[in-house]
Amino acid sequence: MTGHTLGHAAVIDDGIETRWESLATQRRVASPLVAVFLLGLVVIEANRRGWLPSGIAEHVPTRHWYAILASFALLLPVGLVVIAVDVGVRSGSGHAEAT
Repeated sequence: MTGHTLGHAAVIDDGIETRWESLATQRRVASPLVAVFLLGLVVIEANRRGWLPSGIAEHVPTRHWYAILASFALLLPVGLVVIAVDVGVRSGSGHAEAT
């Protein structure tokens, strides 16, 4: 029974890996990251030029570095998912690399 359960887990893991590594998924993950970065740059620059209302401007940074920081903050969970998928592939699906 354990072998049968592991076989199903391997099939599920392979499906997750295949979907995660597909070009479509990579685009779905990368597009919001790029959009957050570009939107951050636009909003920060608008604040620097004084185009934002004072109520909003006081909550928006004036350094472009924060756009990079926001993008990396969103990238961190993506990296954790990549690690989790990689660990699952190596340990459970029979695709372990030869050492």
